[in-house]
Amino acid sequence: MTAEGLLADGPETFGPRPPALVASRITKSFSGQTVLKGVDLDVQAGEVHGLVGENGSGKSTFIKVLAGYHAPDDLPGTAITVHGESMSLPLDPDQQRRRGVVFVHQDLGLVESATVTENIRLRTRRVRFGWRVSWREENRHVAALLEQCGLRVEPTRLVGELSQVQRAQVAIARAVDQLADATRGLLVLDEPTASLPRDGVEQLFATVKRVAANGVGVLLVTHRLEELLENTQRVTVLRNGGKVACEATESLDEARLTELILGQPLGEFYPPPHEPQEAVIAEFADVQGRDVRPTSFTVRRGEVVGVTGLIGMGWDELPYLLFGAKHATGGTIRTAAGEQVRLQSLSPRRAMKMGFALLPGDRLAEASVQSASVRENLSIATIGRYFTRGVVRRKLERARVKSLLHEYDVRPHGTERALSTLSGGNQQKVLIAKWFETGPSLLLLHEPTQGVDVGAQSQIYQRIRDAAQKGLGVVLASAEYEHLPHICDRVLVFREGKVVSELSGQAMNRSRIAADSLRPSTEVNGNGPGSSVRIGVKK
Repeated sequence: MTAEGLLADGPETFGPRPPALVASRITKSFSGQTVLKGVDLDVQAGEVHGLVGENGSGKSTFIKVLAGYHAPDDLPGTAITVHGESMSLPLDPDQQRRRGVVFVHQDLGLVESATVTENIRLRTRRVRFGWRVSWREENRHVAALLEQCGLRVEPTRLVGELSQVQRAQVAIARAVDQLADATRGLLVLDEPTASLPRDGVEQLFATVKRVAANGVGVLLVTHRLEELLENTQRVTVLRNGGKVACEATESLDEARLTELILGQPLGEFYPPPHEPQEAVIAEFADVQGRDVRPTSFTVRRGEVVGVTGLIGMGWDELPYLLFGAKHATGGTIRTAAGEQVRLQSLSPRRAMKMGFALLPGDRLAEASVQSASVRENLSIATIGRYFTRGVVRRKLERARVKSLLHEYDVRPHGTERALSTLSGGNQQKVLIAKWFETGPSLLLLHEPTQGVDVGAQSQIYQRIRDAAQKGLGVVLASAEYEHLPHICDRVLVFREGKVVSELSGQAMNRSRIAADSLRPSTEVNGNGPGSSVRIGVKK
């Protein structure tokens, strides 16, 4: 089957076909602790099936069992079948690929120094006599595949030159290409949309639905509940390692799904708003960068300023320019203390001395050291306070870190385990605690709730609001249009590198943010009809 054939619009029904996947009584224990407790799950041919749960619920372990990374416990009744054929346990990745079982993991698994074609065709390239590869033919094949997937990228470009969005789409295209050589398949998507903008998410699921329409089963793991409700037929919920529900999506809404995930009603998801102070923490003038055109705005004490738009429109670069993590081509910062700094000369060290803190959006590559311990990640920004005569007081450091782990509800509480062993939500809590521990006056956040469950999202939003109530200023860069109106005092919408509207009050809502992100800048106004764009202090 060709890639074009797989992605063509197919029938909605297929007649009797065995399930794409049946997993029975999957149990997994580590050091005597059971993290998966007899989980049953099936994915029908042609179905998009959602798998959801809090961080630490067992989702990641279940996916790793399917991928052959973990062997399930050898217990009676444990079995996995793919398209009616029993699989030997532990699962063999090569056998899975021959059966058409492919994965797209959150870390994508791409080689940055290789081209798009080399990444996609690494396992499926055509080898001629003498082990020769016609890269012209391979590039032509990949170009057709990318077009089918709606991705406008040259096959010969290095993956390292692509944006996060484009990399995620390349990973999806690679999975589709592997499925294209199978007569049947199972596509496992593990948080595939974590770095995608709204238009990219819609494009992705359009492709996924077309793949499923041809009979491929799809298992979708995501924390974004709206994606489950809009794109799946059934949803399985895990909690504390066990399966608590498998329900038809049409019978669910966001409130019911949240209750199943948490085991209780969430209550107030967003913290109550408060009125910012009048005092200005920082004034930014004519900020410029690779994607940002001259932009000026202020941040007050206790104010949460959201910046958003489509990916690549400048808002996602802004926090890094303000921290000196990316090179600015122009602009100045004036602090509350009267200090004025040229952005071209700003470094992260200088920014931290000014009271700035940055939490990057790429948790794995930029925000943490995954192989280091929880203690090392949490105290790295404040390690100087534990030195006495050139010696680190480890006992004092561990005591403080342990206290913070309890305060921020990080589970488990062990200080010496590698950060990589924690779930995404708990990793994010560690990183937020690290920066709050520096006592900043201005917090710069890029997608702080990306890839975390609903419970952790609510806790993070509460932390942000609590900090703002204490006088901290926050710049929150996010493409989560639905969350911004509930957590921000103002939202600046970017288009083509500049702020095209500043929204507050009743005008600050999801539909208005989305509309302003898409419209040409000449059509966008401020808070009301005919109003001008005002980037400054909200009266």
